[in-house]
Amino acid sequence: DKNGDIKSYVSVFSDITDRKNYEKNLSYLASHDNLTSLPNRTYFNNALEKSIHMAKRNNYKLAILFLDLNSFKEVNDTFGHEVGDYLLKEVAKRFKSCLREEDTIARLGGDEFAIILNEIQNEKDSVYIAKKIINKVQEPLDIKNHRLVPSTSIGISIYPDHAKDAEKLLKYADEAMYKAKKKESLKHEIYSE
Repeated sequence: DKNGDIKSYVSVFSDITDRKNYEKNLSYLASHDNLTSLPNRTYFNNALEKSIHMAKRNNYKLAILFLDLNSFKEVNDTFGHEVGDYLLKEVAKRFKSCLREEDTIARLGGDEFAIILNEIQNEKDSVYIAKKIINKVQEPLDIKNHRLVPSTSIGISIYPDHAKDAEKLLKYADEAMYKAKKKESLKHEIYSE
């Protein structure tokens, strides 16, 4: 009023729920694979750095499992990309079902996946999980009137036994995976020099 006293208030509110949901969705899309809904390479690399830091701080081991589907190109070439995509989604679910909540799995691209097994006691823990994954993946799968029996090769590297940085751990797990892929009777391999 003329005396400078407040007589009434006007408030303007704006619902920003849609904007926040949009931002949240963008963040999710930037860190996850749109086919499998698993974390992507960027998310995985950040998680690995954090896991190594925690392992160092708390003096425990962790394992990196590098996984590749066997004969995936042939599935795509023979049955088409729709069948290949369905296979990737199903295998991603099977991988995830073998892990603990504190572990991290990501699709790095194509038919390559990587897993961080946090707080393992020794190498045997990672081998146990690798065998569990191999057995789960090999369960027959019916896709569009085709019966597939997928398989995976897995390479393993251990922090701090094989390396103390993320780049070398991934490299060594990848090398071990290629060794496992070459051996028909063995589906997993632990990095060794």
